Amino acid sequence: MIPQILAYQDMMVFTCEHFLYDQEPILWVFHNEDDQWIFLCGLEHEGGEALLVKFKLINNADSSILQLMELPLGQQAHRASFRDEWVIS
Repeated sequence: MIPQILAYQDMMVFTCEHFLYDQEPILWVFHNEDDQWIFLCGLEHEGGEALLVKFKLINNADSSILQLMELPLGQQAHRASFRDEWVIS
């Protein structure tokens, strides 16, 4: 692994309980203005479901996430399914 990727592995990020407990795929990635990363599935979230985890947990489940780590602040990426390409908006 290159050093920059290694630096991400212990970074704390937000995800939803659907990903963590139900193995739902990550379909939305947000890099907010506060430099926080949020990784969500495509299901409805009613609040109180955000969990703080190490990035390596996300990366181990889906290595395609690494291609998004240069996402600028305030940007997001999404896809319709686990097999689809990421769309940055």
